[in-house]
Amino acid sequence: YFTEAKGTSFEHYWFQKLEYILWTQEPDTERQLKQFNNYRITAKNSVEHVYPQHEEHQNTIERDFLDAFGNLVLLSPGENSSYSNQAVKKKLVDFEAKPQYDSLKLKAMFKLLKEQDNWQEKQIKQHQSEMLTILAGHYGDKE
Repeated sequence: YFTEAKGTSFEHYWFQKLEYILWTQEPDTERQLKQFNNYRITAKNSVEHVYPQHEEHQNTIERDFLDAFGNLVLLSPGENSSYSNQAVKKKLVDFEAKPQYDSLKLKAMFKLLKEQDNWQEKQIKQHQSEMLTILAGHYGDKE
């Protein structure tokens, strides 16, 4: 299921479940941050492509990566429209300026972006693998 490029057709449940798991696993050092303390798990229903579908500078990536679970995050419609078709690094700047995290999955994506100074196919695959490992671990599948 997760290896298919489903884009906005991914079930919202999996994003919401992952938010909860990430919240329970957040290290104590991160829990002290203002953005985490202001963060709330809320009902969200808008799937955002972190690498945008129509990037403002006309940059593109292969559709299988664009619509991969590793490039997607569930946000509120307002949060989603605030990011729009901005380049990924602009989205990072906006994310860091907010008083709370929009999503812990998005936080993990931007952490990887900062570590590797890029958000392309390699980072999307890595993030997806990390998130699927977290989900599998939660459900007891250690493979």
